[in-house]
Order: sequence, then structure tokens, then C-alpha cells
Amino acid sequence: MLSPLYLDSEEIKRDTKRMKEFVQLSQTLIIYCHDTLDLPTSDKLLDIFGKMVINSFSVCDTEMRPIGVGLYLGASVLDHSCSPNVVVMFTGTRATVRCIKTFSMYKEGPIMDQLMLATCCPNSQCSGAIIDRNGKLSCLMCRKDSSSDIYRNSRTLCLEKVAETISSIKQLQNVQDKHPHVILEKCENCLSNYNDVLHKNNMYAIKLKEMAFDSCIDMEEWKKALQYGEDLLNGYRQYYDINHPLLGVHLMKLGKLSAYLDILTDAKDYFLQAHCVLLITHDRDGALYRELTELLSQLTAELG
Repeated sequence: MLSPLYLDSEEIKRDTKRMKEFVQLSQTLIIYCHDTLDLPTSDKLLDIFGKMVINSFSVCDTEMRPIGVGLYLGASVLDHSCSPNVVVMFTGTRATVRCIKTFSMYKEGPIMDQLMLATCCPNSQCSGAIIDRNGKLSCLMCRKDSSSDIYRNSRTLCLEKVAETISSIKQLQNVQDKHPHVILEKCENCLSNYNDVLHKNNMYAIKLKEMAFDSCIDMEEWKKALQYGEDLLNGYRQYYDINHPLLGVHLMKLGKLSAYLDILTDAKDYFLQAHCVLLITHDRDGALYRELTELLSQLTAELG
């Protein structure tokens, strides 16, 4: 069944993290099966593992929260893109590929993923980055060369210090008895400590704000949650396509928060923006889309 799936076994072997996972899973499988099943050879197991890793999808609920992993033979032909023209949405075990932008026939060519570099400038006031005709990255406002020492030092700081903090916060999120106030404090401390060197739309800054946003909701700190949520919008609009489902879900959350805080005009605006996205990305008979249309209808009637 897995034979049609793409696999570059050498790429998997070069990936230290993946090979460590493979060894752990193999040992668990040997212990679990014991003498009851004849397992495939190590090469065959690696082949199966590699195909699962490369071709599987994170199955998400309607709010784009991962709930499992699925393998879809038809959808496995889709290539990854940092600026996708389609998204895969799930209804139960059914995967639906939805187009989110107009596109022409496929033309093979290099894909440049500059999102990480584009927001690592040491100048916190920098408005972003550009790539010149020679493919060289420089900052739009301060024109700092990406190869400069200060840039490299800032990038190292982001990768080592901030990433380490994010990793520790993720561990706190995964425990059963998590404490959202502790997570929020760690996020705010990290954002404050690196405010002068971390661009507001750096992916690490966005991740910290996402975790702070979720913690505020868990703590029912609605006003602060709205502030973090609105602060995330610029970053989301930079990284996600205008019709990306994650952007639509986030806009809907902002609408709910605004409505709860009685900021009704803003709430309606967020709901309308969310509707434009979810109309494309979500099933119209799905619970989330129906909820959005009901909220929008109620708010429109209330505002007159």
C-alpha cells in the first residue's frame, strides 16, 4: 500500500533527529511485538518510517488544532510550500484540498524560504527585509547586510536563547496540570528581555505571543488576550496567505473577544474578515462556519 509514496531514504539517514526517533520506535516495536510477530528487516522498517514521516499530514480540527496524524495516498502528491495555493482541511477522517489563491500550471523552480531571515534584523524598528536582484538579503529600513557580525550575533541569540525558552514553555504546556500564569510570565519576560533585538514579527516573537495569547484565554484575562491577539495580526498577515485558515480562525477569536468586551464595531469587522476566509477554507455545513454565521447575524441585528 505504501509503495507509491515518495521517499528519500538517504535524507532520512542524514537527519539525526529522525534517526533517533526511528531507533526509539524500533525498540518499542520490538518490545511490544516480542515473539508474537515477525517484524520486517531494519531497512524495511526504515522505509516504512520514512514514508510515514515525509507523506503524513497533521490532522487538525476546525480551529486548526492538531489532533492526530493521517496518511492520504492521493494528497501525498502535494508539495510543501511556504506560500501555499491550497490547504488541506479535515472533517473527521476525510481530507479536503481547498484552493486559497488563483494559480497557473505548475512550473518547477527553486523555492526561497526567507521568512526566518527576514525578521532577524538586530534593529527592532526595522520594517522587514528585501532580497535584491542578486539574491542578497538586506533590511528594508536600515539596510543592514545579513552577513554582518551584528546580524549573525542577533540570529544566534534568537536561535539559542529564545528557542531554548520556547522549548521550556512547550514542556510546561504539555503537562497535565499546567499553570497558565507561569507560562504567561515566562513569555512576557522573554519578550521584554529581547525587545531591543527581536523584531516584532520574528517567528520566535510570534510564537511567544501565541503562547501568551492562549495562556490569557486559559486565565480568562480577556482584555489582555485581545491585546496579544491584535498584536499577532501583522505577523500572521506576513506569514500566512490572505485566505489561510489559521488567519481566519484567529480573526474569529478576535471577534469573539471583542464582542465579549462589548467592542461591537470591532467585533463585527473581525467576524466579516473571518467570514471571507472561512467561506473558502471551511465546509459550509461545518460547526465552525455555522457558528460564525450565527454570531455575525446576531451582532448585525444588535448593531442595527
